[in-house]
Amino acid sequence: MDPSVAEVLRKEAEFEAKQRAKETSPLETQEELGLFGPVASVDDAPHPRGGASRLPDIEDISSTLEPIDSGRGGQSGLPLTEAARKRSFLGGLILPVGLAGALTALYMAAPMLGQLVPAVEGPLAAYVALVDEARLGVAGLLGMTP
Repeated sequence: MDPSVAEVLRKEAEFEAKQRAKETSPLETQEELGLFGPVASVDDAPHPRGGASRLPDIEDISSTLEPIDSGRGGQSGLPLTEAARKRSFLGGLILPVGLAGALTALYMAAPMLGQLVPAVEGPLAAYVALVDEARLGVAGLLGMTP
């Protein structure tokens, strides 16, 4: 058989095999982009600094990166560091404990504050009554009726 005829038959067989693969494959390909052709070696593309490499320059990438704790308020999508997690826990613990302590101190000091500042005696008495009612409600739920 003539080599030119064999080459034409080989190309026709390749074309038909590709067409059949397209029909059976659920994925669409764009062969004109050259993505599925022969793979160029790393040494084919010249590097701007003289060497041959297709990889990006590490110095260019590093100059655009920001540190994890760059002050963006956790919007970077990166996990918190251990120190940041501890600060977050303490901040979340101190606020409710401090608020409960302040409200307890106000409850206990209400009679004395009412005598010192007569204008706040009414609101303080209402606050004390509300807290007493809440305490009795919780005691009733726990089965500790006075």
